[in-house]
Amino acid sequence: MPVFDLFTWQNLNTKYVDTDTSLPMSKRAKVMIDTMIHFFEKHHPKFPFREFDMHEVRQSFYKLCNLNLKDNIFPKEKCKTVHEKYEDYVGNFPEWGIGILNFSATYNTISDAFMNRERMKCSYDRSPSPITMWNDQTDLKQILSPIWRLHPDCGMPLKNNLYIEGVRVGAYFATQFKPSVAKAFYDFTKSKKVLDTSSGWGDRMTGFFASNADEYYGMDPNGDLHENYHKMAVQYENWLGEEKPKSEFGDNWFSVEGKKKVKIYRSPAEDLPWDEIPDDIDIMFSSPPYFATERYAEGSKYQDEQSWSRYNSYEEWRDGFYLPVMKKAFDKLSPGGWLMVNIMDPKVKGKRHKSCDDLVNDLKEHFKGQIGMRIMARPKSIKSFEGDTHEERKEKYDEWQAKWFVESVWCFQKPGGKDTDLFAPFKDSTLGGMGPAIVQEPIKKKKFSETSKEKSSLAGFFD
Repeated sequence: MPVFDLFTWQNLNTKYVDTDTSLPMSKRAKVMIDTMIHFFEKHHPKFPFREFDMHEVRQSFYKLCNLNLKDNIFPKEKCKTVHEKYEDYVGNFPEWGIGILNFSATYNTISDAFMNRERMKCSYDRSPSPITMWNDQTDLKQILSPIWRLHPDCGMPLKNNLYIEGVRVGAYFATQFKPSVAKAFYDFTKSKKVLDTSSGWGDRMTGFFASNADEYYGMDPNGDLHENYHKMAVQYENWLGEEKPKSEFGDNWFSVEGKKKVKIYRSPAEDLPWDEIPDDIDIMFSSPPYFATERYAEGSKYQDEQSWSRYNSYEEWRDGFYLPVMKKAFDKLSPGGWLMVNIMDPKVKGKRHKSCDDLVNDLKEHFKGQIGMRIMARPKSIKSFEGDTHEERKEKYDEWQAKWFVESVWCFQKPGGKDTDLFAPFKDSTLGGMGPAIVQEPIKKKKFSETSKEKSSLAGFFD
């Protein structure tokens, strides 16, 4: 529902917007922003959560299942100039790069339809969560002002999507992992059993369901997310054609089994009963929580089990969680299996902690190189580049625009298997669409809020 309907919006415009159109937009926008802040303080409107059409989400899932990888995977020799976060990595891309995956965020809605409301609760080291900023009315101007920067001619009523744009620019948003990238990693490594030591938001699990892999083992200490994980797994099974997948529940885990098998533990990875994880994992692909950055489950009963809460220093986090978990995961790989870790160096209070180098150095005898995941760079203007003339600045701007900005995935392989060049199929040959074959039945259009809820066996498990 719109936060401001057309009638309310027109009244506000008539009453408060200066009719003198000669005024700079910034001054006219200020009148509106100040008015809206007053409105918020008085009426406390509800947070404008994003709405999802589950018909469209389902269609996106089918498209992801049949996504052709060949147009989005590039061996190193076909890559443009690559820009990493830092150029001094031990495993830097110029020396150790294998290739780049260039997938869009188009399919993020498939998992976000289930997890968006939980993501809005996630705060950052130096910033409250979007919901906290909204409900506590802290820095309302920071949330509302971007609406006029993005849409200076705000003649339409302010609806949820415009507010979300403002919140996205003015507040911190917990990031998603692209399910398309996860699918690509599972499929081009030809993995059947996959492990994820940080299931965060279910994005990689979504990629798993769209891939050729058969079994997924994950973990997340945030119990607030597990009911949604279960809903996702059941829904994806339904979309794959399994009407009644089997659910089982243990003391700290649940599983869903149908066309595929998923088992997720409600546990910190360092406390996991590792003897329950199979010893023939084909790939451990994950993105561990960065030290002291995103604050998951803050204020909930699960806060003390989060790594940001457990460890007071980077060294404690590295030696108590990060490296031990990566070693245990590596031990669970089958011969020739892959450990692939997406992580960057966190910068806390101005100090960079070299988590990437620490991992590469710790498992250096098994290090095969890094794969870059292309990301969009923040826009820059020509004026931000040095140069005495416009032409000089334009030249540097064009060089910057031509670069591919990447996040790194650090790749390690367990001895005993084939020494495979993962990108060889993408150098000359053409791969067909990969993923489970889908029979698309007629879909009744409905909102996410109308989807059915699990009964009986779920009672109490997610409390």
